[in-house]
Amino acid sequence: MFATAGRIAIASPARRAPILTTVALWADRVGQRRALAALTVEALKDIGIDPADAMQEAAKPFWVA
Repeated sequence: MFATAGRIAIASPARRAPILTTVALWADRVGQRRALAALTVEALKDIGIDPADAMQEAAKPFWVA
């Protein structure tokens, strides 16, 4: 919603779509990084990921790709 001259304008669906897509992407990153952080060292080695790299990735903020 946007305030304009004392009135409130509702964003059109076309304008909301990119915002919702971005929020969904961020939520997905949060889930993936939490799951990555929860893996054991053995599980990370089984899938070929260095534990230090995994922790570095998991520590990134959600808005960073």
